[in-house]
Amino acid sequence: MQQFGHRFREEFEIDPNSTVVNHCSFGYFPKTLVKAKFDYMLKIYQTPEKFFFNEISQLLVQSRKDAADFLDSPWEQTFFTTNVTSGITAILNYFNFKKDDKILYSSLNYPMVQNNLIHLNKKVGTQITQIQFQYDDLNDEKILQIYEEYLKEGYNIVFLDLIVYNPAYLMPIKQIVQLCRKYNCISVVDAAHGVGVLELSIRDLDPDFFMTNFNKWGYVPGTCTLFYINEKFILDFHPHLIGSNYGLGLDKEYEFEGNQDRTSYLCVSKAIEFMKQHGLKEIIEYNNNIAYDGAKKMAEIWNTELLLKNKQDNKLPMVSARLPIDDPQLGLKLTKKCLQDYNVWINFRNYKGQNWVRVSGQIYNELQDYEYAANCLLKVIQENP
Repeated sequence: MQQFGHRFREEFEIDPNSTVVNHCSFGYFPKTLVKAKFDYMLKIYQTPEKFFFNEISQLLVQSRKDAADFLDSPWEQTFFTTNVTSGITAILNYFNFKKDDKILYSSLNYPMVQNNLIHLNKKVGTQITQIQFQYDDLNDEKILQIYEEYLKEGYNIVFLDLIVYNPAYLMPIKQIVQLCRKYNCISVVDAAHGVGVLELSIRDLDPDFFMTNFNKWGYVPGTCTLFYINEKFILDFHPHLIGSNYGLGLDKEYEFEGNQDRTSYLCVSKAIEFMKQHGLKEIIEYNNNIAYDGAKKMAEIWNTELLLKNKQDNKLPMVSARLPIDDPQLGLKLTKKCLQDYNVWINFRNYKGQNWVRVSGQIYNELQDYEYAANCLLKVIQENP
């Protein structure tokens, strides 16, 4: 494995005065990718007519093809949109759910997804059922058992997370999608954490809908989500924003969802080059190991524990450790204080009366980053009794 660590900080646009242990919320980006985005923006500002009328269509097609190849997805069914929210909204618009329709989701879904379904229920009366998962349920065998019990009851569609955002947990998504096929239920996979975290094959997973962000772990600056749509839904599908390309085919409709910044989409090919240059396997291995070792070090400093205690259970570059204080209001206050006073953000969540933090690992991290973050929190606790 090549030597990752702090020497790679120089390749990223990171404030030199900050310590980063939370790559996963927004992403941090290589300087070469930031420059590529700004170069495209400058071209738009300098020669907008030439860029929009002569160049961008071909560039977007190439980006789509490169992204589809990287994720083993049919490129004609692979599109770019601004974020997962846009994809979810387009799906809900497409199906035009009624009162008698039944939607399944879970307490592990990202809040945006849950809120959209709650809004649909209030607006239309569509039946929505939430599976209530506990942290103790987080093992693949139990998760599959629970999903099968619900799917047997008959649902039109189920909304799934590839990786549960908090706590970080990799779901057995391929097997869940297979259960959806077995029980004739449409599968929607939110893989916001996906590109750059796993070696993905959309063909192998074979969902009905799949969305993954290139801007979290895929090194693309700005908002950029790949949206896979199964071919059986392509014909009558439309983006959530209906623009001037309506009716010209889905590729043209997604090419121009109104006048918005699409320069991030054009950076995808360069981001893929970055991952291939440094080795996707090597990146994944380093990120997973440094995240686990870093979270473990924080738990040792705090004299607490990890949520998933065995290293083999932590298959991601995001790991949860318990804070040494349990008051949820105080926990949030102190983590904000860490950012204000020490330029380090520690992602926080309360569960069953305990405060947990989710830390992440990236190729620019070393163990001392996590030691610093853990000790900063202890200082803040001492300073705010």
